[in-house]
Amino acid sequence: MEMNDKARRWKDYLIQAGAVAGAIAAILGLVFLLFPRLKPTLPEPPKKRAVALSDVRVEQRGYREQGGFYIAAVHFRCQVDGYLGTTLPVRYRLVNADTGNPYDVSRVGRTGDGPWPASPTTESESLPGEVEVEIPFTGPSWKVQLVILGPDGKQLDTIETPPFKVAPRKTGE
Repeated sequence: MEMNDKARRWKDYLIQAGAVAGAIAAILGLVFLLFPRLKPTLPEPPKKRAVALSDVRVEQRGYREQGGFYIAAVHFRCQVDGYLGTTLPVRYRLVNADTGNPYDVSRVGRTGDGPWPASPTTESESLPGEVEVEIPFTGPSWKVQLVILGPDGKQLDTIETPPFKVAPRKTGE
């Protein structure tokens, strides 16, 4: 008889444990239904993130009296994947193409309206870009190095223009 009592107690414990587990599951289900943000979720797998600069070309824009610089516009395309809504700054550096030496420090790329680029509006987007570069004087061949940076400041891609010369101002300009 003692064995039956022992078996019955184990059976009662199992039934009670099942009832408690069911009650806890029902309460958690109700909490997660009413407050979905509390529901634990698995982290999303990382999205493919890539940036590629291409189609670089230079256009001479003329001379800016204020500051005494020649202005060149550097046009490019930037394929952006996985950086939706993230601003990716472009830095440029003017380099003397004849010597290979940088002329000045790296600067944040700007257009007439402000820094480039605007944030991508889709997961994969090909954005046109342009930065204005101040060329200090004519004579040597120049090239411009473009670098696009990630949100953490790390370099994502770089491209360089072919060497170009700046046409001197005509007298009377």
